[in-house]
Amino acid sequence: HPASATEGRKRNHQPSGWRFSTIPQIRYLCDALRIPEADFLAEVNGTYKLGIEFVNWARAGDRYIHTFGDVGRRLGVLDFHHVWVRARELGIAADLGDYSFNALAAHANRFAPVEKLGETGLLGIGYAFHFDATRVAGLLRRISEKQGARRTEGRVERVELNPETGFIEALRLDGDRRVSGDLFIDCSGFRSVLLGEALGVDYVDWSHWLPADSAIAVQCEGVEPLLPYTRATAHSAGWQWRIPLQNRIGNGHVYSSPYMSDDEARAYLLKNITGAHRGTPRVLKFTTGRRLKNWNKNVVALGALQAVTEIFPEETFLAAIRQALASKCAMIPINEEAFRWGVKAVREGIETFD
Repeated sequence: HPASATEGRKRNHQPSGWRFSTIPQIRYLCDALRIPEADFLAEVNGTYKLGIEFVNWARAGDRYIHTFGDVGRRLGVLDFHHVWVRARELGIAADLGDYSFNALAAHANRFAPVEKLGETGLLGIGYAFHFDATRVAGLLRRISEKQGARRTEGRVERVELNPETGFIEALRLDGDRRVSGDLFIDCSGFRSVLLGEALGVDYVDWSHWLPADSAIAVQCEGVEPLLPYTRATAHSAGWQWRIPLQNRIGNGHVYSSPYMSDDEARAYLLKNITGAHRGTPRVLKFTTGRRLKNWNKNVVALGALQAVTEIFPEETFLAAIRQALASKCAMIPINEEAFRWGVKAVREGIETFD
């Protein structure tokens, strides 16, 4: 039977339209959709990403690129970084980035789909994408509908629960519409309309570890050269991101409101973008943490409902979503406990940076 997708929103909620920076696993999406990468990037205003440049994180003026792909060759059973540390102690090692093909390409603003480096045994360019999340959502929607999915859009006015089991039986949308179902995937973001509000699943606060609680985003005009990497710049109360797209640049500022006001954060962001800004900067408030359960009764959480981290949320969100969807497909027929353990392993890896 055709799948039914209901895009329900609470009142006054609008899609964020933020730009996304990803990790190499996003390329599995193109494989799954059978879309050539060039066609995908053209559709979503995307660019190639070789890594992330971190600026001022160790000390003011410091910068390095955390790249995808190999860094140096193994020496016997030793990974390259062990050899490099010893060579640095002896004063004979160059900067670590000099041994990374990705880092060299990023500094030169170059990209090519190189699979391996000759006979060295090293992989070639490891890469991911920057893209417009709204355009990706539209593309996925069109593909799903062509495959037979039915979409119903509306505001969620009320959630109907089974009085005996506590399972969700239906959503009441605006216009007195009723959408029933056996399984609901909650993608409602920080509000957690189904998992949190309807089913009462508690939220585990991580703000004692990650105190940032606010973000401001704004687009600006594109400038040359078009850099093949994301940039993350640390400052006194948080950090700023820069994500280049084909036609513009996505910028954002994550900060801790006890140490910086919204007005100060907005001024800082606009001062440190590279082109004329488009539109009005938008403020987002959040609490870092996670829901106590990712699957409760007949509701599965995805995206910001799984966990909210302020350290490059795009990468962690998308990687967690991809893994959760893969786990969900593998758990049919329903195996709630196995799904929870799988998502728990991914989430703990994010928590501990494994």
